[in-house]
Amino acid sequence: PQTKRACQVSRLLVNSRDGSVADDLLWEDSNAAAYLEVFRTKDRQFVLLSSNTKDTSEVRAVRCGSDFSASSPPIAQTLLERREGVEYFAEHRNDTFFVVSNHERPDFSVYKLVERELGSADGWSRLENFYTPPGTLHVTDADILREWLVLYGHEAAAPQICVVPLNEDSSDDAYLA
Repeated sequence: PQTKRACQVSRLLVNSRDGSVADDLLWEDSNAAAYLEVFRTKDRQFVLLSSNTKDTSEVRAVRCGSDFSASSPPIAQTLLERREGVEYFAEHRNDTFFVVSNHERPDFSVYKLVERELGSADGWSRLENFYTPPGTLHVTDADILREWLVLYGHEAAAPQICVVPLNEDSSDDAYLA
C-alpha cells in the first residue's frame, strides 16, 4: 500500500526558457518507520536532510549556492552514519557543524565536526565535545546565532533554556534560565 510518509527528497531544476523539468532524487529512505525533514542551516550554507525514527537519526548535507546543472546533480553527503539508539541533529556556522547528539549522554550534548570531515568514514570518532549541559537538562532543540548557541529542553518536566557562547576565547559561562 502507498502511504503519505515523507520518504524521498528530490531536487527539481526548472528551465525557464523551455519549461523543462529535471527531477533528481537526492535521498530515499526505505525504512517504513522513518520520516524525512528538509531545512536550511541558519547561516544559509547548507540544506540538511534529516531521516528520523523514534530512536535513530541520520543527517545528510548539500551545500547551498553551488552551480549544479541537470547533468551534475548535487550529492547529499552523510554527516554521521546512522547508529541504532542514537539520535542527533545539526546546525552549521563558520565551517563547523554543531551536532546535538545522545551518543554519549542520554540527555544530549553538543559536539563540533569540522566541515572538511563531511562524508568521512566514521565521523563519530571525529566529533569534538563542545558543551555538556548541566545536571539532567534534556536538550530537545537548538538555535545558533552569531555569537551564541541556544539550547531548549527540560529538566524534571520544567522547561529550560541554556545559552552558550560560541566564541572559544570568551570567558563567559553558559546561562541557564
